[in-house]
Order: sequence, then structure tokens, then C-alpha cells
Amino acid sequence: YSPSNLPPGFTEFWKHYPKKVGKGQAIRAWVTNDCETIWEEIVKATRRYPFSEDKQYIKHPSTWINSWAWEDTFEEEGGSHDEW
Repeated sequence: YSPSNLPPGFTEFWKHYPKKVGKGQAIRAWVTNDCETIWEEIVKATRRYPFSEDKQYIKHPSTWINSWAWEDTFEEEGGSHDEW
């Protein structure tokens, strides 16, 4: 892939991911993890993922992809944190 020829799923992911850094590393992670086959699931996850309001605490896109963060589970707002 090249900057002018990116997979359509990655292009959608990039539109929705809130931290726009390291695009080259992100595309490498995308290809390595074969994300194009499940891009719709990943884009849905970016819409519901509880990203911090403070961008310094948001993972770089390549880290998010490499950690398969679209499979993370999390408490809904107002949930209990007693187990912490």
C-alpha cells in the first residue's frame, strides 16, 4: 500500500479514530493484523470505545490496532468500580 492507495476499511477507521498520529505505523499494524477482513467491526468499536477526552491518554492508532482493542470490554457509564 501507499499513501495514495490505502485499503478502504483502513480509510474508514482513520476517519473515526480520534488521534491522528503515526498513519504509516497504523497501516502496517492494520495489514499485519489482517484488519481489512473485519474492518466494519473495528469501525463500530471506534464509535463505542470510551476514549479519553484528553488526547494525550488516547493510544496511538497502531497500538490500538496491535492490541486488538476493538475486542475490549468496558463498563458502561455509571457502572460500579467496586472491584478496583
